[in-house]
Formats: sequence, structure tokens, C-alpha cells
Amino acid sequence: ATGGWAYMDPRIGRAEVVKTATGYDYARNKYFLWLADGETNPDYDRPDLYVCYADRFLDSLEYRGKYPPMLHGLGPLKGCLGNRLVTLARRDGGAGELGPRLRLMAESPDGGHDWAIVAFDYDWPPFLAAPPSVKAHRSESKAVFEVRYDYTQQDGVGEDHADIAVFAVPDTSEACEISRPPLDSVRAHGGNARLEIPLADLSPGTVALVGVTPATATRTGATVYAVPVDANGGIRERMPSCEATG
Repeated sequence: ATGGWAYMDPRIGRAEVVKTATGYDYARNKYFLWLADGETNPDYDRPDLYVCYADRFLDSLEYRGKYPPMLHGLGPLKGCLGNRLVTLARRDGGAGELGPRLRLMAESPDGGHDWAIVAFDYDWPPFLAAPPSVKAHRSESKAVFEVRYDYTQQDGVGEDHADIAVFAVPDTSEACEISRPPLDSVRAHGGNARLEIPLADLSPGTVALVGVTPATATRTGATVYAVPVDANGGIRERMPSCEATG
């Protein structure tokens, strides 16, 4: 159907998205990529189709209704019905939070138990190349936060916007409790934003935590948090649970 080669990847069916220095990808197992140009041809990094099939052996035929067959590396599953990549494709092309969009092209007449074919649409979400930076200072009765962020999308898709929010969190390096709505939020573009918070909203014992969520016109990336700061610009140590989500 694609005019290209096929190869086995026993891991990609788990749909485990990993973050690399250049963007996102599925966790892969290329042990069975035995083609002569397997190490040099980038096309193998982005297959057009994924074909799931349930292994056939005598036990699976005899006990099909009682004991589901095995998929290599995935343990006992209900054929392709237990394959996560296929499951995501069935959810109206759902990609999970960070994966590419998927489309179920075809499946076996038994409802997809024996085999299924999934097409990839590599519309990866954007990300921040580094945590955002925040400079804070007082201006009369307000705390002013100047935010800078570095939008990136691995295929060069342009920024649509970034949602930036400021939260008040306890002034401690041991916990990060984002349990309340943001003090303020703004939709930005171009890597810069300015937010002004009344000093009265930053109660004693709290500091400001800024989160930036980048987005293209079609995908939303993971939220990344800056180092917490106080209204005078004092920097707090990074709080472990305030790292990027996803």
C-alpha cells in the first residue's frame, strides 16, 4: 500500500511516548530492522502504517475462547484488542496526550482480534526547549512578572499561542501544591508575556509559580514550570513536583 519495506517492531505497539533532545517519539525496538539501510534511512523512524496481528499457533486455535494468544513482548492479551496503539486509534483518532494522531484503517472481521492496521499522522505537539524564565519586581501595589519561553516544534510547525498562568504555592522546596485556580493567566505568542498580580493575592508564606503550555493550531504541548519566584524577584529552589507534566 505504501510502496515501502516492512519490518518488525515488538515495542511500538505499547504507544510509549518518550522525549528526546529533538522532540517526541515512540519508544522503539529496532532489533528486527535488518534492512541494509536500516541504520541510515530516516524513513524507518516514521512508518506510514502499523500492522498488529495475533500470533497463530495450535494452542491459540484450540483455546481461543478461553486463553488469549500472546503478543511478543506484551504478555497475554486479547489479540489486537489489547494493543494500546490500536486502542488509541479506535478512540476517534486519539493520540494520547503527546503521541501522533492515529487512524484505524482496517481490522479483522472478528472485531479486530486477529489483526488491525493503523495509519500515523505525525502531528507531534510542541514543547519548550528549556524551562521558562521569570523576572519579577514590584510596581506600586502589584507584582509584575516578565516571562520568556522558547517555543519549539520538531517539524518546524509554527506557534499558535502559549497559555501562561501564575499560581500561588507554599514557599517550600519540599512540595508544590497547585491546588487552586491561577492568580492570573494570559494567552501569549512570540516567547514573551507580562502578568501583573495584586500583592494582596500573594499571601505570606507563598511564592509565585509560572507555568507555560505551548500550542500549535492543532496540538497542545506539556506544561513546563519556571523556578518559583517571590514578588521581589527572589528565586526559590526548583520544587520536584513542579516539573513539566507529560
